[in-house]
Amino acid sequence: MSGRGLWNQHVDGKWYRFFDAPRAIISPASPATLRVLQLWAADTFDLTPWELAPFPSPLHSDLDVVYTIDKDRGLLTVAQWDSTDGVPSRLTRQVKLANIYDPSVRTLDAVLAEKGNAVKQLRIPRPRLPAIFPAMDWPIEPPTPLNELQFRCFVDFVRLWRFYLDDLSGWSDRSLLRTMAMGVLRIAAWDFEVRFGGDTADVPATFSSLPRWPAPANDIFWFHGFLVTLYSPFESLDQAVHNAQAYLENSQCSTPTVRVLLLSLSHVTLLEVSGPSAECSPTLPLITDSSALHPSPGFRALASLLTSQTSKTPRCAREEWGVNLPTEIFETMVLALPSRDLVSFAQASLRVEKWYYASSSSVPQLGGLCVQSFEFSRPCCGEGYQPTGGSVACSICYTWSHTHCLGLGTLPPSEVFKCASCQQDATCSELGNGGIHRTYLTGRCTTPARCRVAVDGATRLLTLRTSEPAALRPELRGSTSGLTISPGETNYAICFNGVFSGLAYGLDDCDEG
Repeated sequence: MSGRGLWNQHVDGKWYRFFDAPRAIISPASPATLRVLQLWAADTFDLTPWELAPFPSPLHSDLDVVYTIDKDRGLLTVAQWDSTDGVPSRLTRQVKLANIYDPSVRTLDAVLAEKGNAVKQLRIPRPRLPAIFPAMDWPIEPPTPLNELQFRCFVDFVRLWRFYLDDLSGWSDRSLLRTMAMGVLRIAAWDFEVRFGGDTADVPATFSSLPRWPAPANDIFWFHGFLVTLYSPFESLDQAVHNAQAYLENSQCSTPTVRVLLLSLSHVTLLEVSGPSAECSPTLPLITDSSALHPSPGFRALASLLTSQTSKTPRCAREEWGVNLPTEIFETMVLALPSRDLVSFAQASLRVEKWYYASSSSVPQLGGLCVQSFEFSRPCCGEGYQPTGGSVACSICYTWSHTHCLGLGTLPPSEVFKCASCQQDATCSELGNGGIHRTYLTGRCTTPARCRVAVDGATRLLTLRTSEPAALRPELRGSTSGLTISPGETNYAICFNGVFSGLAYGLDDCDEG
């Protein structure tokens, strides 16, 4: 372990945090820790040196313990790692703040002695579908090269922020819910900016990084033509439906049909409202225990929905430009735009939006990068478009496969296909406290770590950056191990509305192990 601790403090509705110096005395078994805790929990304690935070920071693998002093609720929460079963899991204990002033105890461990794990068995229930609405299907289309990168970004996003996402005790904080939901939505819509090369001062994300990108102030908001309605996974889906309908009635929305995304981070549901009538899709798992390894059914459906052009083509045909630009000039013009301007232009013009999502030659925002491997979108063989044969999607997890890879002919329209994993009920659809981290630790060697791409005619490996470049790491200088060390430079850093998302990627040579 790192020998580091973190302190969160909640005072007058605001969160603050403070990191202990490495190897400081932070153990609950130390009398010094109890004395510091009593000092910092005092009403007169000065929080000036502490960092203002949007929400409390969770226990991270690079931390030994996190103390959360909630003065507003009069509670103390202590989170530590417990490895009694061989796999690290959170041990979270909670007591009233008043208990730490008991003169008969000398250590915090003594205060916590009789407290069990407050969140060990916490799991998110699957929402019940509203029975009053007719059923509708998710509009799923075959994955594109853009979708492959979206799936990879989603998996990496969950991996990087997993300590926030699988600490279910923190999901009651609406600010955290909205922030993480916006991150998932922006990846699903490919709605972000990219910083190139050396303009990456806050890369990589570390245990002290905070998800600070802007998020809506309310639980209901418009996003890419959809009315997004957020709700806590411990709240009723029926209540979320009621909230969305009430919002539409109060806003006097004139659109004949409104598509509503009911989002709880753990699940996503599509609702179509046409006047007094409505239809509801199946509720799909969005973030699950395995989402740091594989894209979930909910994210596959969400990315397909937000990047599909099927429903936008008629509107696009009605858009008129003052001049008739040849395709070559049009593409040259939009590719020359800065990253943020390109995103804005795609949202303002339906023609640009169609190009943005339907481009088959290269991926927008990434400077001509072309995807060459498709392990997440076509796990049957990892290859993309096949000139012969068709494709089929699993009706449970929405993973696409080539029919010839499965040894199938053309499926009759009425036949429903289930992949081998779903036939064996092996597709993960649950999220438990600490489940993402545990599943990642035990299964990370089974997930594709890199994506083969082409840049300027050369084949490279797109790799998530989780450490500084070799040139900035003192421990690698003067190495005599004889091993070739990758430079580890960052080529792309993804930002949400100007704020680093934690996602940074580099281009490695194909012969780099």
